[in-house]
Amino acid sequence: MIFISLFVSVALLKVAHGFGISSIRASQGEDVHRPAQSGDEAQDIELICQLQLNPGDHWTSCAWTHEFQDVWGLTNRQGYVMCSVGSINDNGKYCNDVGNLIISQSYGGYDQDNAWVGPYVERLTHITAETYCGLRISKPNANDTGIWKCLVNDNSASSIFREEINLFVANKSEVVITEPVRRNGGDNSIWTDITTGQTEIRATCESRYGVPPPQLSWYIDEPRNKISDKDARISTTTTTSNSAQGSNIEITKSSISMEINERSLNAYGVRGEHGFFSFSLGCYPRQDTYFPQVGFSQNPAEVMVFGKNGASSIFQVTTILIILFNIVTAIKLF
Repeated sequence: MIFISLFVSVALLKVAHGFGISSIRASQGEDVHRPAQSGDEAQDIELICQLQLNPGDHWTSCAWTHEFQDVWGLTNRQGYVMCSVGSINDNGKYCNDVGNLIISQSYGGYDQDNAWVGPYVERLTHITAETYCGLRISKPNANDTGIWKCLVNDNSASSIFREEINLFVANKSEVVITEPVRRNGGDNSIWTDITTGQTEIRATCESRYGVPPPQLSWYIDEPRNKISDKDARISTTTTTSNSAQGSNIEITKSSISMEINERSLNAYGVRGEHGFFSFSLGCYPRQDTYFPQVGFSQNPAEVMVFGKNGASSIFQVTTILIILFNIVTAIKLF
């Protein structure tokens, strides 16, 4: 009797669970450090919203929505696309966008500023079955990064069930020099003077939009002339920030502190002239697995360094000695 009672209780509990979304997952791209590849040749991404069903349950509509950063829709809120279907027979159907960026279906759908949304949704197709509702993203690109929401109606049409997933697609990093600060559009160059002991230079480089977060490398004059860790103090920090799309984006910063002297100038091929020298101090992002280095075209960021090394006085003394030597020689000959 105890066994029968327990069996009945478990059965009733199972029925009581009712309709719902049991899980949501992506075939790839759920980790910012292992994002999905981007590009026309990249593998498709499949988003799956798995359903919990009891006998007699079925879903009647399913929609996937995705918001865009810095895009505003007609409803004065964040711009988004919404791909919606109402039957398991819609498997393979292309997205029919009913988001808030559409002006009118009869007039081409989108205004001039948002015309890019048309080709964007053409890459999206539905994956449907009795027990799940999904979306396939072909030719993934950086605009796919962010929150994707699954909304499902049950057969009673009385409830809407929601779940969301954070998706990351590879994007080439951009870097900027944040220290020294460029104020009012002016110069942010670094000045140093070896003759007075003002030999330390400092700078900070920040990676933006990079997925996955890149490694940052410092160089002098050109990226192949990489600064060694033994010649400078380099520290790197990574912080997490929420984007307008709701996804967590990691921002990488690298700071460098370096002593400039005759040895370091010679080591990195910097040649002075008349007691002065100059070189560019730069950083570039490395995302080798996703964006291999090709001719060091990683959108480097640079700041100019100008300095005095005191060679002017040495140059002048040397010149004077040469002149005196020539005069003495000429007198002897005379």
